[in-house]
Amino acid sequence: MIIMDSWVVRKGNSLVKVPIAAVTTTSPAASPSTTAASATTTNSRASPSPTADTTNGNNSTASATAETPFRFVSFNVPNLFYLEDRPNATTGERLGPTLFEQQDAVATIAYLRGSVIRTYTLSYQSTTNLSKPAYHIAANITAFNGTKWSPIPNTANPRLYLNEDLFAALDSAVAIAHNHSVRLIIPFIDRWAWWGGIEAFASLHAKPLRNATPAAPDFFTDPTVTANFFALVTAVVNRTNNAVSPPRRYCEDPAILAWETGNELQTLAGGRVPANWTLAVARTVKDVLRTVPVDRIGAAGVAPGSQQLVLDGSDGARTGWQEEVLDDPDVDLFAGHYYDFVMAPAAAGSDEKQGPVGWPVVVTAVASAIGVMLVLVLWMKPQWIIQSTTRKQKRQSLARVERRDTSQDRLADDEAMADETRTGDQPLDNLFLQSVSQSSPSTADTTTTTPHLPNNPHPRHRPTPRPLLLLLATLFTLTSLSLLALSLSTHPTQPPLPQPLSLYPTRLATDLATITPHRKPFLVGEFGLTATSNVRDLLAAVTTANASCVGAMLWSLRFRARDGGAAAAVSGVSNASPAVVPAPPPVVLRTGNATTAANGTAVVGVRWRGSVGAARYRVERSVVGAAEGFVVVTEDGSEAVAAGGTAAAAAATFEDEVRAGVKAAWYRVTGWSPAGYGEKSEAVRLF
Repeated sequence: MIIMDSWVVRKGNSLVKVPIAAVTTTSPAASPSTTAASATTTNSRASPSPTADTTNGNNSTASATAETPFRFVSFNVPNLFYLEDRPNATTGERLGPTLFEQQDAVATIAYLRGSVIRTYTLSYQSTTNLSKPAYHIAANITAFNGTKWSPIPNTANPRLYLNEDLFAALDSAVAIAHNHSVRLIIPFIDRWAWWGGIEAFASLHAKPLRNATPAAPDFFTDPTVTANFFALVTAVVNRTNNAVSPPRRYCEDPAILAWETGNELQTLAGGRVPANWTLAVARTVKDVLRTVPVDRIGAAGVAPGSQQLVLDGSDGARTGWQEEVLDDPDVDLFAGHYYDFVMAPAAAGSDEKQGPVGWPVVVTAVASAIGVMLVLVLWMKPQWIIQSTTRKQKRQSLARVERRDTSQDRLADDEAMADETRTGDQPLDNLFLQSVSQSSPSTADTTTTTPHLPNNPHPRHRPTPRPLLLLLATLFTLTSLSLLALSLSTHPTQPPLPQPLSLYPTRLATDLATITPHRKPFLVGEFGLTATSNVRDLLAAVTTANASCVGAMLWSLRFRARDGGAAAAVSGVSNASPAVVPAPPPVVLRTGNATTAANGTAVVGVRWRGSVGAARYRVERSVVGAAEGFVVVTEDGSEAVAAGGTAAAAAATFEDEVRAGVKAAWYRVTGWSPAGYGEKSEAVRLF
């Protein structure tokens, strides 16, 4: 295959692909399924298919062409180099993905004609998880045996370390993406505490978390914290990737489209990220990029420092962007995240991702609003509440209509009605639910009369709300407000709370109006978890927007699992038009199980790793041997089962009933795509 043959650079408010003058060719890389056949079901790692250096001119070349616009619709893949949803079954710690899982993710994006993947952030140790080694960045490593750590240069108080075992997964992710001509956006750190973010990093600097006294230093302003973070950024961007051959630094690889300063960054108090911090991170990245020699870039017009982009990772779509950041030449790209829920702060030091505000908040907020409105109505506008009247009052009203010949008669009726009101000759509710909706005629010569009902007394007798009802409404309101405050402060992860926000296309138009005048491109960095119509409308808006809107990234795509099945969390909607290619061969796993009934029949569980592009699977069985005698047992096999952990590994993707007397059974699986059936898997004996 031809190794990635272009850089993507910013040109004004758009992105363009600039061809590399000379690109290397290699033999076709192993397919994801082929690679998976040799990968184990544990967290073992193997080197990906070798990736030759793209910048020397000693191999075969591809002719350069003119630069072309670069726009895309693709996916976030949060598990690409660190698993968020499948902990180690023994230790409970998070794992790095296997090579099969990474290959499957990147190949699926390429199959869907995507050209970019946005990963999730690096993970960080904190003072609440010092005993866990499964983080990319740590300070306390003395208790860990068997984990390889590399000190980060120029860090102190404390000295920080890179977890080489976990960074190997990032190395291979970059190499695999390069082989598939898919580019990566890599954020450095998270605002949230999902797997250690800005608060975790600050807590490592000899200070307790903010729920203690004294509070942790602010991540964006403390001199020691910021100096160590900038040193970390330098080390990551300058890291040498040994998963490619010959090795090259991250800053030299066109597979990395952009470095993002962080994910949805805000201050610990929820405010804007200081502009000087964002600009310092951007300069730190660009300083490393400028160390790449021109001949290593190999593209005319691509100067060192511009070959990779810096994406502002602040939550500017919510908090706004600063003018100095928008205008700084070192910040290339801006992004917004569009969701229909409000993210609430996580508990300090929590290792859990803060959840969207849930139903207790919704119920108490609605109840509070109703209570406030009821109190206001009772106090200020009692005429809005309809009263009932007695039969006697109705008869009196009709009589008044007949004798109301002059304005003097009407005035007398009003006075009589006021007397009745004071005597209490009406139902209980009328004592506090009066309506004052009609005033006296404006002229004395009015000849047309209007019935003056008992529930419309003269304005000078306007009653006040009944004290008891007003008291009850006030107590209801205060109780609702108290419960609302409690829900906001203690809520667990809950289903999303709809926001009173605009639809996604309207948000996009608003953000583009802010960014475009500054001659910078804009990206919808995350969106989804909404109605399908909202997704489609946004994609239509992105594709019809001006060149400054360079793309959109759905949340999210999860890969097939090492032990079969799909990831537990799958979200997003794909409107992609996939390539029509045969599915690679699946891999039948040797984790199938069989149970035998009293009548001698057996039920055999068959589980396999699926193929990129396969819509369904043919399962065949042989009771003769691995090379002959196969019969089809289903044409509609599905891999839609949960993945993760030993329980999932035991769950069969397909169950086959074997008749009594059969001594052995072999199985093989073939994937079907719109191009037809692909290659057959290796036959495996499962019974």
